[in-house]
Amino acid sequence: MSNEYKEIINNINVKAEKLVSEYLKLKDINKTLIEEKKDLQIKLELEKEHFKDLLSKYENLKSGKVIDLTNNDVNLTKNKINGLVREIDSCIALLNVN
Repeated sequence: MSNEYKEIINNINVKAEKLVSEYLKLKDINKTLIEEKKDLQIKLELEKEHFKDLLSKYENLKSGKVIDLTNNDVNLTKNKINGLVREIDSCIALLNVN
């Protein structure tokens, strides 16, 4: 019976060593995953800031486009008024001749 107990104890020791070995492997994997998570969180924050910057630039471009269209409309209106004024001046000139 003494051999049986030694064999059982030996099996328990082998299983305990495997368990400790697996624990250490999983601990290393966990540490790596935690570091990767931190890196990804930092990257996510940087991407959020980049997104906010791009969104701000986009809004500025939209505003600039509205202003550009408004200035374009103002220029077209000025040109039409100038054309009408020239036409009126030519009509007055024709009236003055007669």
